[in-house]
Amino acid sequence: MNPYLRIALIFGTVAGLSGIAYFLVLQYEVGEPALTRLSTLDIIITLLCIIYAMGYFRDRKQNGVLHFWEGAVIGIGTAIIGTLLMCLVIYGIVVFLDPDVFKNFILYLQKDMSQRLTSDVITKSPQLQQMIRTQLAALPQITPFDTIFFPGGAFVKNIGIEILVIGMIAAIMRKNVNHLSQKQETEVKKKK
Repeated sequence: MNPYLRIALIFGTVAGLSGIAYFLVLQYEVGEPALTRLSTLDIIITLLCIIYAMGYFRDRKQNGVLHFWEGAVIGIGTAIIGTLLMCLVIYGIVVFLDPDVFKNFILYLQKDMSQRLTSDVITKSPQLQQMIRTQLAALPQITPFDTIFFPGGAFVKNIGIEILVIGMIAAIMRKNVNHLSQKQETEVKKKK
């Protein structure tokens, strides 16, 4: 198996399982509608797994050498695998195992939007009132697929944010042969 894919698969799986654990703890232990918090801590968890994956590859597989493109490939692979795994399992939970999770999520949004309609800022702006009323009317038609996968859903948001940050992480973590000591250069050449 391709070493980039293998590293991405391992760390992406860790990121996905950690995101699932975060969702389950929020939903069933804390009692908070976890779908409202999807895309917060799970993005940070995935980014930490991406950083560790790049560092692991650089330090353990490449003797301290990591090119930008290698970091980007490993980072994007880890992000896609982790986020896809997390979203698929959460979708399965919401649709097949516990549909009440999604019903409670919609009720929470309806209550929150209704409260916003009465806030001072919203009552002063007829355009904002109309926008919230339109969103409130559209809530019953939203499906779990829309919330998790549709553009604007957790999957697209997470991947978008993670890909923006991956370039910065890869640039920070990269080390080329030009920056290595003589001893490290000899080790890299021996491996090739």
